[in-house]
Amino acid sequence: MYAQLCKRLSDEASNFLIDQDPNTFRELLLKRCKVEFDNRSKATAEFDNDNGSPLSPEDEERRQVAKRKMLGNIRFIGELGKLEIVAEQILHLCIQQLFPRKSNVKDAAEDLECLCQIMKTCGRILDTEKAKPLMNQYFDRIAQYAENPELPLRIKFMLLDTMQLRKDNWVPRKATTTEGPMLMDQVTDIVSGETNGQNQRNNQMQNVNQSKEMFRRSLKIRDDMISSTPVLPFNSTMPDKFNSINGFTNSGNYYNVNGHKNHQRLLNINSGNNYYPPARINYTINTQQNNNTNNNMNNNNMKDLGPNIKKLLRVQQGTKPEDMSLRPAANSMLCKQIQIKPPPLSMTHIGQSNQIKLTEVQQIQIKQNSHDKHKNTKKDKGVSKEEAIKKGLDILDKLGTDPSMDAAKAAKAFADIKVPDRFLADVMYVLLFERFRKRVDLDEELLFRFTQETKKQSIISESIAIDCLKRFILKGPEHESDDDKTLYKRFSKYAAEICQNVSSISELAEVSENGKRYPAFLMVLQDLNEVIGKNELTTMFKESKVNLLNTLPESLRTKEQLAEILQERNLTFLFPLLRIQSDLWKQITSDPNPTQFYKWIKENLDPVHYIDPGFITALTTVMVKYITQEANSIEVNASKADLEKEKSLLEKFKPIMRTFFDDQNDLQMNAIYALQTYFFSLDFPKGLLLRWFNLMYELEIVEEEAFLKWREDVTDAYPGKGKALFQVNTWLTWLAEAESEDEEDDDD
Repeated sequence: MYAQLCKRLSDEASNFLIDQDPNTFRELLLKRCKVEFDNRSKATAEFDNDNGSPLSPEDEERRQVAKRKMLGNIRFIGELGKLEIVAEQILHLCIQQLFPRKSNVKDAAEDLECLCQIMKTCGRILDTEKAKPLMNQYFDRIAQYAENPELPLRIKFMLLDTMQLRKDNWVPRKATTTEGPMLMDQVTDIVSGETNGQNQRNNQMQNVNQSKEMFRRSLKIRDDMISSTPVLPFNSTMPDKFNSINGFTNSGNYYNVNGHKNHQRLLNINSGNNYYPPARINYTINTQQNNNTNNNMNNNNMKDLGPNIKKLLRVQQGTKPEDMSLRPAANSMLCKQIQIKPPPLSMTHIGQSNQIKLTEVQQIQIKQNSHDKHKNTKKDKGVSKEEAIKKGLDILDKLGTDPSMDAAKAAKAFADIKVPDRFLADVMYVLLFERFRKRVDLDEELLFRFTQETKKQSIISESIAIDCLKRFILKGPEHESDDDKTLYKRFSKYAAEICQNVSSISELAEVSENGKRYPAFLMVLQDLNEVIGKNELTTMFKESKVNLLNTLPESLRTKEQLAEILQERNLTFLFPLLRIQSDLWKQITSDPNPTQFYKWIKENLDPVHYIDPGFITALTTVMVKYITQEANSIEVNASKADLEKEKSLLEKFKPIMRTFFDDQNDLQMNAIYALQTYFFSLDFPKGLLLRWFNLMYELEIVEEEAFLKWREDVTDAYPGKGKALFQVNTWLTWLAEAESEDEEDDDD
């Protein structure tokens, strides 16, 4: 409820600050959420006792209140994420910060509880195909913590419930439970149902008791009763024995219709000659007791209800059918007298002429038919899609054949069609691409000027133009025939005119994933290089964070292939490190001497790259690839001689590695990620990653802090983190314990 209120305020609240963005409420809300999230541990920190003494009842209650507030803030952030107020990237950052970064996992129990809370709240919207690698890493870590014996059982069960929630497609086990107060009609139905059920059970018990009492009598009494019953003729009226108890009529009976004792008849029980057995008296007493018990149970059920509901139930249940009145209430409209307005004084004269005048003055007002009303006020919805396409094609034909028609006039004529926005992108796709698949002999420059005029005259907005380009990527032709290649050139030229910002490039790259309409996106980058220049394109490309490898077909999705493609299209400036990695591989394969290799790096590479994480990744990848191929140690059953050769080659290249990332944990962590990525491309051969981790640690190339930092880091920039952790988790646990023992020895 609070999140929906914030959503409405975010959309509708006016700007109350000067020279700020239009939506300042959203900014203030996000800042406050960040402060509460960063200070979450301070909520219960003041209640921690160093001496281990228990808290007083008052402090324990305040600690519980602070903890509930902390979890409520976490859930509130998740609800804001569901309403798209908090971006998914921020939610991922929050989740990553909630993973324990301490050696003592027991101290991070509250963070894990907050992690479970935010996963239960917004895990469903985060678990998409695009974010699946990140989510897999999250739950791999959660599975590891769930098996940690140091965690409290309550936290471990929370982690297991969160894992089970994801397995059930984020459907909770109690999805049908309704929260909030019940309506009065629902309460009335429940109470009346319980009352009817109780009355039905009581009636069944009464019938059972009556049957027992009846058959408990002697045979003689039943014979007397039967013999005393008069025989009626065939046409005579039978007594209504279904309105009484045990088949006796109301008249002369000891029980009334409701089953209660008839006291007046009971007083005269001994006055007659008839013998009345004691069992009938016992039955009367039992009936009264059962009725009293029912009334007490109904009264107990009504204690917990409000006064209005009690009054309503008394009206419904306490009123007898014969006491109910069919007269309407005093305040009903039926009791009000109809007041007839007197006619005007000028029309009160008696006479034939006056009556004629009265009929002439009165006019019958006929209500307008709803169909005619809507017919008159019906809005003009504009032309249909087919009509807009036909008129647009006529304009382009006239543009290509009529010398008096230029691009500006053609754009103005297209604007006069007034195509609705809902299918304007489809119309533009047909005009620019579908039509010219069959007629590619038209002037491309004239068509390009027409598209420029539609943008200049604001006929086609940027969003509609991007939707038109997306339709080409989704349902356009493949890059095969010459006509299709010409069409791709038109597409890239038009896209370069439209996509000149970060968001448009990102949207176009998103629909081009998995090699869709390859090489359309790369052709757009080529034309953008000519339109906006190398520097601006480089800045825009870095800000967009486009993964160019995903835009390639699966057969070309390697860094080596990407480097060659970028070099062919003069786009190597977008990924300078890819070219560097290609040059490094060529150098180390031509001259594997470590000294010459290091000398070539110093002479040919800019010193700016030495501290670049991408350069460290490229350098480590090249050396690991060369060593494993030379030693033939990739195989699972590698010989002992191959393993010794692998270690000796690594010792030769050790000085180069230590030169570039010695005593720098961040660069060492990039080297570990290079190992992970390279072995991921090989599908993680058994024991290979663990062996290299051990070698890098023994030769002091990578320090233990970098390994532990890599284990705690969560990112989707490098694939295969979950499988890598599965192979080396035991070794990393040993490394963390060994480091803690060394610290204790130093303290002693």
